[in-house]
Amino acid sequence: MEEHYQSSHFNQFCPESRVSLAIGRSWSSSEFLAALKVRSYAMYHIELLFQNKVDIILSPATPCTAPLMRDDVASHGESNLSETMALMKYMIHGNLTGIPGLVFPIAYDDETSLPISLQLQAAHWREDLLFRVARHSQDILRGGIAKPALYVDLNDILVNSQ
Repeated sequence: MEEHYQSSHFNQFCPESRVSLAIGRSWSSSEFLAALKVRSYAMYHIELLFQNKVDIILSPATPCTAPLMRDDVASHGESNLSETMALMKYMIHGNLTGIPGLVFPIAYDDETSLPISLQLQAAHWREDLLFRVARHSQDILRGGIAKPALYVDLNDILVNSQ
C-alpha cells in the first residue's frame, strides 16, 4: 500500500484528498472495524426511526451560510477541520448511514447573496418522497424569494421529462 502513497499518481490528487487519504492511512484495521460497527448501529436505529416514527427529517442544510472563499484556496486548497465540521453538522448522520438527502434554497443572505437552505432526508430508496416534499415546499415559496442570476430548476426538468 505504501507504494501508492509515494507514487506520482497520489500527488495528482487535490490537497484536501491527500489529507483525507493520509488520515485514513493512519487507521488500524481494528479501528476501521470498530467504525463499521458504529455505522451498522446507526443504520439500524435510523431504519427504526423511519419505520416507526417519521417520514422525513427536516433541518437546516448548514448552521450558517457558506464562508467566503479566500483567493489562495483555489490554487492551494484548504483543510479547515473545525469549519468543515461546523458546516457538516446536520449532514453527518446522513453521510454515516447512507440515507438520501436533498437540499434546496429558501432564502438568500442579504450581505453575501449566498443561499440559506433546508435539508430533507428520508429512508433508503425514498428519493421520490424527497422530491415531492421539496417540490411542494418550493411551490409554497415561489415568488417569495428572489432567485440568483444563474438559476436552473432541476425539479422542473425532472417533472417535465416524465
